[in-house]
Amino acid sequence: MISQLFKKSIFAAIVTACALQASDSDYDRAHHHHHHNSGSRTRMVQVVVNPAAQGFQFQINNGVVVPGTGTIVTATNLVSTTNGGLIRPITLNPGGNTLLTGLIFPADTVNPSQASFAVSKNGIPLTQQNSIGNFVQVAEILTPTTFTTTPVNGNTFPTMGTAAQDVQWTFSFNNNNCCLQGNSNNSSRINTLVAFGILNAGTFGSNQVAFTGQNMPAIQASANSNGTNAITSAQVFFSQDIANPQMLINVEFQDPIRI
Repeated sequence: MISQLFKKSIFAAIVTACALQASDSDYDRAHHHHHHNSGSRTRMVQVVVNPAAQGFQFQINNGVVVPGTGTIVTATNLVSTTNGGLIRPITLNPGGNTLLTGLIFPADTVNPSQASFAVSKNGIPLTQQNSIGNFVQVAEILTPTTFTTTPVNGNTFPTMGTAAQDVQWTFSFNNNNCCLQGNSNNSSRINTLVAFGILNAGTFGSNQVAFTGQNMPAIQASANSNGTNAITSAQVFFSQDIANPQMLINVEFQDPIRI
C-alpha cells in the first residue's frame, strides 16, 4: 500500500508538473516543421528524464520494513551532490514505490543510440522551455531490481521478460491553441493523458532497452477527446553514462493524440 507520505509526494509532483507548463520554444522555431501550437496529431512522443533538468524529481519508498517497528523506510531525493545521477547501486524491493518526472518532446527528437539524452540529435539542449509537456511516473516494484551490470550483494537487474514494475504514466501536455474550449472566455483546456501497465525487464546497459511496455490502457482528457486510448509500445533506454545516466522513453499510442 502506498504510504500517505508517498501519496503527498505524488500529488506534489503532479502539481509541480502542471505548474511548469511551457511556452513556445526556440526548439520549435528551429524545427519549423513541428508546430505544436497548430494542434497537430501524432501517435508517437518521447520522454526525457534528466536529473539536471528543471523540476526533476526521483523519490522512493523502498518497501523495507524497519525491524521491530513495522514502519517502512522512505528515502527521498536520491540524487545528491556527492553521488549524482539517476541510479545508485541499490535494490528496489517488491512492494516499494518510486516517483519519477521527465519532459515530453516530439517523436524523433532524440536518437536512442546517442551518448547523451540531454540534447536533441541535432545537439540542441532539451529543457522545460522547449518541451511539449511534463511526464510523471508512479511505479510499484514487482521484482527485486538492482540497476547495475555487476551483482551488488548478490542482486542484479531482472532477467529479460520479467514483470518488473506496475506503472502509472501521466502526460500533461502544454496548453496551446489546440486546446481552446471555444467558450465565451476563451480559456484553455487541460490536455492530459494517463496510462497504466506493466514494464518488463530488458537489458540494463548503455543505450540498451532496459524496460518495455505493451498494450497499456490509457484515459484521455479534454483536448484528447475524452475517452480511451492505449500505449501499444514503449521502450525505456538508459544513456551511455550508466553511472550518471539520463533516460529516454519512446512511446507509441494506438490512436493519434493532440499535442
